[in-house]
Amino acid sequence: MISDSRLDAFWGPPTSNAKSLVCHRDSCLQFDPPHAISLMSEKLLRGGSYIFTVLDRADYVVTRYVAEFINTLTNLVYVLYGIYGIRSLRRKANTNAFRVVPYWGLMGVGLCSAIFHLRLKYHTQMMDDLSMLFTTTPVLHRVLTVNASRTHSTILAILLASGLTGLIAVHVATDELIMHATAFAVSVTVIGIRTM
Repeated sequence: MISDSRLDAFWGPPTSNAKSLVCHRDSCLQFDPPHAISLMSEKLLRGGSYIFTVLDRADYVVTRYVAEFINTLTNLVYVLYGIYGIRSLRRKANTNAFRVVPYWGLMGVGLCSAIFHLRLKYHTQMMDDLSMLFTTTPVLHRVLTVNASRTHSTILAILLASGLTGLIAVHVATDELIMHATAFAVSVTVIGIRTM
């Protein structure tokens, strides 16, 4: 058993409100991680099964300065890919400043997510959540307006900015994660479909 070393954490105890999603057959419930782990353990001991399980991750195991060491490191790959993309664009002749924006956004997501997993604080959770929306919205606009007129592009930009502002206000005020996750998933799906 791994000892809980959160008391020794350099950043203090986690204040993030991220929840775990536990699924059993066709239904999913949202729980705080400790409750989800104990609930799943009980069910598994009684012969139950789960579609997937949330592993009980111990925070600050590798070092007292990093809460989730592997998550922090893997998020830095986004930063490296962003740097690679920007360097690749510089070698091309027909690039403008707007082509670089998604790569800067990708680097922002990597940094914000790494900082969140480094500290597990509420304000860094918001940085992580919002950086994903700030990155996908300009890409979504670009994908939806590839051959559009300037007027159509401007109208869509205003609609997307208004929707993003409203979503951010609700997300920050209510700390509601499902709407954020749904908006992100829809954006990524539309981007994926339109770029196939």
